[in-house]
Amino acid sequence: MVLAAGYGKRLLPFTANTPKALIEVRHQPVIELVFNHIAKVSPDLVVVNTHHLAKQVKGYLANNDWPFPVKVIYEPIILDTGLGIINAQNFLADDKTLVYNVDILTNYDLNRLINLEFDSRTVAYLLCCDEFTDKGLLFNEDEELIGHFGDGKSRLILPSKKPIYQGFCGIHLLGMNFWNFCDFSKYDVGRGEKGVSIIDIYLKAIKDGYKVKRISLENSWWLDVGSVENLAYANSDKFAMKLD
Repeated sequence: MVLAAGYGKRLLPFTANTPKALIEVRHQPVIELVFNHIAKVSPDLVVVNTHHLAKQVKGYLANNDWPFPVKVIYEPIILDTGLGIINAQNFLADDKTLVYNVDILTNYDLNRLINLEFDSRTVAYLLCCDEFTDKGLLFNEDEELIGHFGDGKSRLILPSKKPIYQGFCGIHLLGMNFWNFCDFSKYDVGRGEKGVSIIDIYLKAIKDGYKVKRISLENSWWLDVGSVENLAYANSDKFAMKLD
């Protein structure tokens, strides 16, 4: 699933009339670059959620050929990342679902993520890196999520003497336990339920005794092009060498 419903506020003024998914990097819409990367794991179906300037995204996807079927889901009211995923449940695989933010570029081998095995209590694997600014996630030495941090404060959900600070790369793998854990009856997405982020759902999961694990980006490169500064870098000659 590709999450593409956001307003792209960090990319203003570029996203005032162009959805974030269609912002160009090296003369290609960013969603095309994401699709090219996802194609390497041969998905049966790619679901794309939309909201801001949704008709442009739907039209672009419909007017191009892709190596996999594409299902577009329009959200009349933006649901945020967590409810956006839940809203698409009927179209997603029960066993493993790859979730990918539309503004993320990387050369990370997605097969490494797809091939991970889930135990009876793990709901998801998150691709993480050492890069972070004022927000991020906290893990223990067993690479399990234990909390998050922001605004200069750490918030531990589970105890740890030496929490490991990590940045979330916007790519994650959901297992069957994710769907077993979520109580879908409390979310009425058809009536404009207030949005819920996927991180909040993960934090609730670890409170309830489930596990959310990290996998390291290691030596791969990664870039969030969802800001004006990073978009400019992505269109520079220096970054072009990474895409070639």
